[in-house]
Amino acid sequence: MKRMILVTPNASPEILNKYLDGEIIGLDEGIDIARSSGARISLAISSFTTIDLQHVLTFLPKEKVVRYTQDEGEKINLKVINFLFSQGADEVVLLDKLETGFKHYHETLLTLKNAKGNVSFHDDNNLINYYSKGSHIISKQGFDRFYVVGFPTAVISMEHVSTPVKNVRLNFTDNKSIDNTLLERVAVLKVNEGGVLLVLAKDA
Repeated sequence: MKRMILVTPNASPEILNKYLDGEIIGLDEGIDIARSSGARISLAISSFTTIDLQHVLTFLPKEKVVRYTQDEGEKINLKVINFLFSQGADEVVLLDKLETGFKHYHETLLTLKNAKGNVSFHDDNNLINYYSKGSHIISKQGFDRFYVVGFPTAVISMEHVSTPVKNVRLNFTDNKSIDNTLLERVAVLKVNEGGVLLVLAKDA
């Protein structure tokens, strides 16, 4: 499976260190974050309005540099992620941060839902995935607790968790979620209808 790690300008260097054996893609100022972390950068993608092209070309050959353009209303993270899927990615890990305002928060959640492949979001506190209808294996990945919210609505069941559930309806606008603990190395999430966001999170 080909997994690409997208390092955005908001990426945590500490989290990036967990992925240094992956295929690293730098986005805008995330290019310098990846370089400073000692990552081997497979591709640098930028509009080159916030980072200098000639600077990037001092440490990357031009065939590893891609310039993007942004049309009005276009979401850059989603555009770049879908480009990576077109280049053969099976999974993209988005290293970003939610604490940058509601608009960015909303766009990030929609990116997880609307991307053309499997996308994970990872910051200092959360690892988030969107799951559509079907059965899914959830692994701990260093976390114990998780919660699930409908996005926007879902009917789900869960097994191998502290509080198993069956055919529970979730609606994002109801402010209802399922807070649970993984009892074993993996759990089973069954999305019977709709889609959900599953958040693996650190204890407060």
